Formats: sequence, structure tokens, C-alpha cells
Amino acid sequence: MRIYDPRLGRFLSVDPISSEYPWNSTYAFAENDVIRSIDLDGLEKLALSGAAPLSQYNKKGPDGATLPGRTAFNRWHVAGFKAQADRLKKEYGFESHQVFTGQQIVSRLKQTTKAHGNVSFLAIFTHSGVTSTDPSGVGGLFMSYNAGLYQNKVDVGSRSPGYATISDIKKSMTEGTIKFSKDATVFIDGCNVTSSSPGVASNQNFAYEFVMSTGIQVIATSAKSVLVDEKKLDGSFKVPDDKPGSFYRLSREEYWEEEEIPNYLRGTYGGDSETIKVSVQKFRIKVENLGREVKVDNYIKKDP
Repeated sequence: MRIYDPRLGRFLSVDPISSEYPWNSTYAFAENDVIRSIDLDGLEKLALSGAAPLSQYNKKGPDGATLPGRTAFNRWHVAGFKAQADRLKKEYGFESHQVFTGQQIVSRLKQTTKAHGNVSFLAIFTHSGVTSTDPSGVGGLFMSYNAGLYQNKVDVGSRSPGYATISDIKKSMTEGTIKFSKDATVFIDGCNVTSSSPGVASNQNFAYEFVMSTGIQVIATSAKSVLVDEKKLDGSFKVPDDKPGSFYRLSREEYWEEEEIPNYLRGTYGGDSETIKVSVQKFRIKVENLGREVKVDNYIKKDP
């Protein structure tokens, strides 16, 4: 997050959140603990891996259907998701945490914001899709049974304690307890995080709802997401050859549109017109097709 001149062996710019650490030099590296530490004062990157209690691991009934109260997780999924998050910690200095509920995702974002001032990159590795227990088919990120992170439209009565919604993240951003950097990215490794029409709102479009609500860009897929090489946990994912779909980057664009509203000052200072035209700020989703194969590393901004 700073400009470094290797010829001089010094930074040419101060840390962007140095004002929140007045006890440190604005030019210090890793609080002068350079032998064992990486630089902790720049904008922070956070990796979260989804999990569920052992008692909720995927179990099928005689007819092959998933039993009530069970999730799609098994031991390999939990270990694999965690390994992806830990790899980012090792190679790029991410914070890595395992989460079991949507509320834990919100809590981790708050803790990282409090400790470091901002989140510049959020990677989430977990199961996701469209909820089968909700007749409206709401999209979400799945962890413990009915306790994940869902779109704002939810049947509260059907959820388990610990669930959260995008509205909870938006509320915390408004309050200032969660902060993302201006050009932050959220990378979600999960199935069907967006829809076949990623730029169009729908019940199943978790990514659209997240971007429209928070203004933070999201990279996600409209189909199933699997490892490019099952023997490597190297952050490379693809859409299976037999499945339609792609990975997309969704971002929010601001535009202004003229609208007619009632002229409440008619007859006084507003003239005789029954309506007046005003410019209204609006938002739309910009969609970039990234293809059927992506690697999370390609979207991480490397520290200089």
C-alpha cells in the first residue's frame, strides 16, 4: 500500500491509514520488527473458510435425499476450504479464519476493521447456492445448518441462530464498524453465487444484491465451482465442462437520471408547473465475464 524505492531502501509515501497508529512512524516497516514480521500497517486482506459442526456433515436418507438438519459439508470440504484460506495467509499475508455462521463473517469483518482500519480484499471459500428450505429460493453462503449469510429477503422463522444477511453488513458499514477500501474486492469460491444474468436482480443473485447494497465489487460464478486440479489447492477454480456458466466480476456504477416529482412549492416560489424535473442518483451493475476458469491470485493486489 506504499511506494517503495529499493535503490534508497526506503518508502517514498506514508501508510494510507497511518493516522490510526500515531504511536508508529509513518515510514516504519512492520513496526520495526523486521526479522519475524510482515508489514501489518497496510490495508488488510481477509480469508474466510466455511465449515459446519461434525454432527451436520452430509448424510443421506434411503432415498438419497439429504436429511433435515444436515449440510453439504464433509471432512474433505472443511479441510479444503481451510487450506485455500491458509495458503493466502502464507503467500500474501492474509488473515485466515474459519467461520461457521453468517454472524461470524460479520464479526470478523468488524474485528479486522477495528484492528487495521480497512479490508482491502476478502476471500470466502465455502458452499453456496440457493436455499432449498426457503420457497422463494434465496441465495446465500452456506455454513452451519440454516445459519449462513443470506440475501436480505429471508424467512426469519426458518433460520437458525447465528445467521446474518447482506443488510447486516450494510448496516455495519453505515455505522463505520465495517470498512472496505475504495477499490476492495470480494472473491467468493462457491457454486451459483450469481445468476445466469449477473447484472439483473433476482432472488438467486446473491452477488448482485451484495454489490448493489455495499458498492464493493464481487468475483463469483453463475454455476458450479470446482478445483482446476483436485490434487492442488492453488486457488484455481473452474466451471465443469458439462455445466453452462462462467465467472463474473460485478461492480456498481453511479449514474444520474432526470425524474419528474410533484411541485410542492407551486403557486409560491415554484412557479405554476404541477411537476418539476430533478436529477436523481441511481446505481446499476456493471458485469465483466472472466471466463470459465479463474485464479484468486490474479486479483490480489500485491504489496510493493
